[in-house]
Amino acid sequence: MKGRGKKLEHSLARALWEEAREAGLEEKTAEELATLGSALRSEAKLRQVLLHPAIPLERKVELVRSALGLSGPAEMLVKALVAFKAPGLVAGIRRAYLGFLAAGAREVTVNIASADPLSPGERAALGESMAHALGKPVRIAVHIRRDLLGGLMVRVGERIVDGTLKGTFDRLERELVASSSQKTSSGGRKTASPKGRK
Repeated sequence: MKGRGKKLEHSLARALWEEAREAGLEEKTAEELATLGSALRSEAKLRQVLLHPAIPLERKVELVRSALGLSGPAEMLVKALVAFKAPGLVAGIRRAYLGFLAAGAREVTVNIASADPLSPGERAALGESMAHALGKPVRIAVHIRRDLLGGLMVRVGERIVDGTLKGTFDRLERELVASSSQKTSSGGRKTASPKGRK
């Protein structure tokens, strides 16, 4: 049970972190986790409410939310704790969440422009590849741009790697224009050969 509990703590902390990050509530959720943990430790009645089989889930969540003033991500966690009958996991979830929060402070945002949505597997593979290349945790932000036709454009800070079909066509066009202008300027007139003069 102990190993299963640790695994559940980590899974719930990751889900909470992703939800909080999506909502831009990372720090607020950390504070609310501390409040929730403190309340569950000190208030036996609150624990009883969460575990009481006759009280509907939504009512339990409403009671905790109104008592503690929880936001969306923390409210989502309360639902999970009730579903798993595991309010005692809050301290471990908070520790794991703070680990994600610390890693998130060091992470680099990698903006990916793509003509089509990426599957979860493609996002995960890109994230792993970019984290390895940069030597830091990364956050993948995908932006859909139909004008790119295909391929990906990757931006990290000021650096851009353009692997899109549109980028390839644009480069080819520039090379053709440059090649054409060079031929016009150097090969437009023929000069008389010295042997042809008398």
